[in-house]
Amino acid sequence: MKLRYLFFSVCLLVFSNQIKAQLYFNYVDSIKVQLVNGVLLKNPWAGGLNFLQVSDIDLNYDGIMDLFVFDRTGNKVSTFINGGTANTVDYAYDHSLVNKFPKLDSWVLLRDYNCDGKMDIFTHTNLGIKVYKNDGDAVNGLHFTLVKGTIYSYYVDTNPPSNYLNLYVTSSDIPAIYDVDNDGDLDVLTFDFAGSRMQWNKNFSLENYGTCDSLNYFMLVDECFGDFEENFSNNSVNLNVCSAIDHIAPYNEQLDNRSARHSGSCTLCADLNGDTLRDLIIGDISFGNLTYLENGGTLQLADIAAEQTNYPSYTTPVNSPIFPCAFYVDVNNDSIRDLLVSPNANSCSISDKSLWWYKNNNTDDSAFFQFQQMNFLQNEMIEVSEGAYPAYVDFDNNGLTDIIIGNYGYPDNGCVYTSKLTALKNVGSATQPKFELFSKDYASLGALNLQNLVPTFGDLDNDGDADMIVGASDGRLYYYQNVAAPGLAANFTLNSALFSGVLFGQFCAPQLVDVNRDNKLDLLLGRSNGKLNYYKNIGTVTNPAFSADSANYAFGNVNVIPINVSNGFSFPCLFDYNGSYELFVGSANGKIYHYNNIDNNLNGSFTLLDSTFQDIYEGERCAPVVYDINHDAQLDLLIGNYSGGLSFYIGDTLDLSHLLNNINFIPNIKLYPNPTNDNIYFVMDDILKTHAINMKIVNIQGQVIYTESFGAGTLNSFSTANLKSGIYFCKLSNRTFVSTSKFVVQH
Repeated sequence: MKLRYLFFSVCLLVFSNQIKAQLYFNYVDSIKVQLVNGVLLKNPWAGGLNFLQVSDIDLNYDGIMDLFVFDRTGNKVSTFINGGTANTVDYAYDHSLVNKFPKLDSWVLLRDYNCDGKMDIFTHTNLGIKVYKNDGDAVNGLHFTLVKGTIYSYYVDTNPPSNYLNLYVTSSDIPAIYDVDNDGDLDVLTFDFAGSRMQWNKNFSLENYGTCDSLNYFMLVDECFGDFEENFSNNSVNLNVCSAIDHIAPYNEQLDNRSARHSGSCTLCADLNGDTLRDLIIGDISFGNLTYLENGGTLQLADIAAEQTNYPSYTTPVNSPIFPCAFYVDVNNDSIRDLLVSPNANSCSISDKSLWWYKNNNTDDSAFFQFQQMNFLQNEMIEVSEGAYPAYVDFDNNGLTDIIIGNYGYPDNGCVYTSKLTALKNVGSATQPKFELFSKDYASLGALNLQNLVPTFGDLDNDGDADMIVGASDGRLYYYQNVAAPGLAANFTLNSALFSGVLFGQFCAPQLVDVNRDNKLDLLLGRSNGKLNYYKNIGTVTNPAFSADSANYAFGNVNVIPINVSNGFSFPCLFDYNGSYELFVGSANGKIYHYNNIDNNLNGSFTLLDSTFQDIYEGERCAPVVYDINHDAQLDLLIGNYSGGLSFYIGDTLDLSHLLNNINFIPNIKLYPNPTNDNIYFVMDDILKTHAINMKIVNIQGQVIYTESFGAGTLNSFSTANLKSGIYFCKLSNRTFVSTSKFVVQH
């Protein structure tokens, strides 16, 4: 007992400074947001959507297919749980499942390759496909394991087979992964190197092994699937273009004199007319329409007999600015798959209308689509097109803090962007905020025809109300003085004298904050180069002035630009925490950098505490803002991202200092093995098993990275497979005890 007491005491003494009163935030979706008519948004903090790929999957293993959405913008995953109400769209965003997916890149399709009823992951790897197996269950939850780093396809049928290459798929293409010949295993359709003809890579799992669960034997059996070729001037097709040898030639032999077409096509494969043959819907990176290709051949030799280039022409046809892609999933719980369409070019979305839903009013294998809406899922969330840069201000002067959101812009049909400010008015209370969509073009800044408007607020002229500075992609800052009479809502008027047309550099993200604590608001600027600029206010409290002569262009030696990346897009958030400044910096790669050692060190180098704060990832070009929105004496975290949405994290400061005062109440709990590779096992007195136990896993920085509650007597082991190598603390507690033990993970 004395040894355990000593070990625990030493651990707390050594690490108490690191784990005491650390900043910590929990994602929440409980803060309500409504439209002006009072209708509540179901998933307001889901984070926005831009360039999407959609698959169905049973995320919680309850027998109901849920929705997985992958956004090319920052390779961002969104997960929606299906309530299962018949003939109804019934999705609720579930943030807790997002991190259950591995790091994914460029394109993702969920398909059941091993016939176990669970959707597995097919995703991009270097010019090919890799696969993760879904090996989770209802007890242990969602989990995936990499089973194939690269899928290979043979192209000469010898015995044993030889001559194979990785099954070629570019990062911009989306293949069709489907049972093309209806033999029970999944095949792959993808465009060839030239980008104009489709290749059928047949899966021989059933033929060779008698099961569907092998990914080891694909063969290129048709170099010109469907006997068609895409045009170079548009995305229609030429039919009957392939000779017999074109279908069966060795890999890449029959490119003839065709010029290489651009890379960027997506393919949906399904029986859409009830004849058991696989038809195609194709999108192209250079065009805004979908092309439907009807298969008139056989299961073994496809032959496209007809095309429709304005699909679906019998209802509102798809008309995207660029590169629409189609996905076939049942979204309204009628057991009939519907059509979802989204742009996939990584630029020029359809503003806040980038997921089109066409309801299937016929049968699952003989579709008749009827257009429903352009903003499926998006109409239930805060969505401001591309880019979301939030700031807090009381713009109606009623004592409640509101939210203003800047963005990169809304594109027109020619992909010309216009940025606007969105205003969310707080119609709740000081302790229970509730927001209403007040304006989609606050202060009419859309008339400026600028891009990438980033707002910040502060009382620059010391008249008791908040003024506004807006950064833009043209490298200028725009000062809007609040000229409203005392007690009235803000009235922002452009005052061009403050900055006199000075260029601050492209994509400047400003923050007004008293950096040097002289009771005057200074100016921090985030930049596309990943660094921060600090402009000291050399004016007075009523007449601000900022000079390039007094600027620090490498403030704190902060640099958030990733290696081998051209842009960093730093977004500063300097805030006071317990009397000292700390700094969050958003970045192009979506990571939040956390610094301290700022006060009395404005010309030095700040201390980087964490380059992946709390492992939070809400999408690329993240914009963190810290404020105590519910006045509970805990700072909260609001994050914008380039998908055009917001995520909200409530403050939950981690403070384990009370353990030092309760050292005599340490129960008899042992963890083994320590160090560990995969699992920690628990041994404890029976009396401690009589109540439910709460567990928190805390890293060396004092961040809670995992929490779980266990029923009485059910805590036996914990898997550490998903923890990085390092030192951790396991905090166990219930109503009778609290205990913290250190353990080491080695992989």
